[in-house]
Amino acid sequence: RAPDPALAQRSADAWQRPELSRPAVRTLASGQCEALLLVDGIRCTACVWLIERALGAVPGVESVQVNSVAQRARIVWDPQRITLAAILQALARTGYSALPLDTAALDDSRRRESRAALKRLAVAGFGAMQAMMYASALYLGAAEAMNEATRELMRWFGLLVATPVVFYSARPFFQGAWRALRARTLGMDVPVALAIALIYAASLVQALHGGGEVYFDSVSMFVFFLLAGRYLEMRARHRAGNLADAMARLVHAFADRYGSDGTLERTGVPELVPGDRVHVAQGMRVPADGVLDSTDCRVDEALLSGESSPLRKRCGDALTGGSMVIEGPAILRVQRVGADTALAGIAALVARAQSERPRLARAGERAAAGFVLRTLTLAAL
Repeated sequence: RAPDPALAQRSADAWQRPELSRPAVRTLASGQCEALLLVDGIRCTACVWLIERALGAVPGVESVQVNSVAQRARIVWDPQRITLAAILQALARTGYSALPLDTAALDDSRRRESRAALKRLAVAGFGAMQAMMYASALYLGAAEAMNEATRELMRWFGLLVATPVVFYSARPFFQGAWRALRARTLGMDVPVALAIALIYAASLVQALHGGGEVYFDSVSMFVFFLLAGRYLEMRARHRAGNLADAMARLVHAFADRYGSDGTLERTGVPELVPGDRVHVAQGMRVPADGVLDSTDCRVDEALLSGESSPLRKRCGDALTGGSMVIEGPAILRVQRVGADTALAGIAALVARAQSERPRLARAGERAAAGFVLRTLTLAAL
């Protein structure tokens, strides 16, 4: 799925809300701020290069690291010179939108990507089968002296079924090639898009003028197999991401906070502030770091500390966000929220590792442009 500039702009505007930006921003010991975000729309290393170049040129941005496989971005900036919302405005101008690393954003992004990939693959598969059927008639007709009117009809049928494959299913390759050329680099999408366009254009000319060979079946099969490979890669990436994103799924989106009159009110976890008193029912997860304000409870911290047995907590003991109340309920006095919690710190370390690319991978990205250029030059000669 290609980045939508309008959608990216709306996403950037949403980051103006404090309850959205606060859980994503961490203050480092140096006084700089750090955000680890999910960037929607990254398809290849050319996207990485474009994002890093665009954000790296923004005054106040100290560091930008993007991982195309994990679709993660780590941004470090000087809060005295620029805000996160302004940085994401610059990101939106490149056509990409930033999402928080929470369960809803992760699931929605993967669901949209999977749905779009399946639709394009289905169209390409159906078009490839139909184009091959008409091409087989042309091949057999050449041996059995098929009349020219029938051959012409088969060419037009091939054009009819190949056109949606090229203009719909193959759109990600053309968009990836355009982004790479706009960024003045050559990615693998460039020769792929060029091959698809040239094969389709040559076959279209032959179909319009009559006579000659057409290759609508070849271009349809080419697009189908490329999309099948990308779909399998996407499924593998999603499975790997589900393991790495387990931390983001430990905290629920809502919490029951005590109001000033002592009644419970349902509120979003990002809206909690230090000093709030939160009711955590038995079987629910602790929404933030704090201390136990009730008599006692038992909590399961296995996913955080590795301790297999539930721990007994008494009034005044520390409770860690993400742990589960086994025997309760418990009343939590909130001390740390959002990106300042221990769970967020662990998740930040994992996301930071995902956002950094090995030196060999960076060298391969630099060499890819030269490889593509040499390949295209040899093909032209």
